[in-house]
Amino acid sequence: NLKERRAFTVAEMTTRGIAATNYTVAAGATLRMPYSATAPLTVGPGTTFSGAGAFEGSYRFANGGVADFAGVTTAMEDVQVADGGVMKFGAGATLPVSGANISSVSGHVVVDVAGSPAMTSGRPHTLLMDIDADRIAAGTEFSVIGASRGAAVSYSAEQGGLVLDQNNPFVMTVR
Repeated sequence: NLKERRAFTVAEMTTRGIAATNYTVAAGATLRMPYSATAPLTVGPGTTFSGAGAFEGSYRFANGGVADFAGVTTAMEDVQVADGGVMKFGAGATLPVSGANISSVSGHVVVDVAGSPAMTSGRPHTLLMDIDADRIAAGTEFSVIGASRGAAVSYSAEQGGLVLDQNNPFVMTVR
């Protein structure tokens, strides 16, 4: 029965949407979406885009959608990271990642550095991504997961991008 072999049925598309799964694009393969500054494909909760292939078109990562920059970012053509979006710099990420194709970063953005080369670099300040300051909206906040307590991500004009600061504050517990 052909109906049973389909990956998506109309009912599934209505309830799950096309971006309700993880996408791993293999080297040499391409996922093509339309270009749109106002209506990009929105990648939401529980969905990760990864792989060594190409992502053509416009993508917005928001509300828990994950852009895994381990081998992906140079192949993504138009990326927006919005409120709740996750930028993952895990194992396999070559730092600094190029932010040339990131058109905007805004809202509260989560930066996941678990397993990142930045965690083993031994340096207190690591450039995660080369990106122009004008692509980061005023008021954008970054929170870090996968790093030691006190780690922070911010824009550094001196280094020209997003920097992970691992200078941990002194913490003393008195009992």
